Amino acid sequence: MQCCYGRDTGAYLLLTKQDQNRLTPEILSRWKTRDARRNNLIAHLAPYEICPQWSPGTGCTIYHDRPNQCRALPQEFATDDELWELEAHWCPGIGKGKRLKVLQ
Repeated sequence: MQCCYGRDTGAYLLLTKQDQNRLTPEILSRWKTRDARRNNLIAHLAPYEICPQWSPGTGCTIYHDRPNQCRALPQEFATDDELWELEAHWCPGIGKGKRLKVLQ
């Protein structure tokens, strides 16, 4: 769950066109979004705000259709060793399984 909230600085989630096509308009309306370039949307979570798709006891209610950015966690931190170590204290996925290298 710890990757599904805004922590002390808030959080941003990029919703690509592919993400938007996977998700229903009702689900998309649960996020506070603004337009970004190339038909993407930016969803914002305020500090300590929990993702509106998260349900205590159930977990992610859209897990199979979750946005690409959610699918990439914790790998989005893999390009920076210092960031990887910093994020390891709250991300339950870091340190589990093989760490993959991102292709440049």
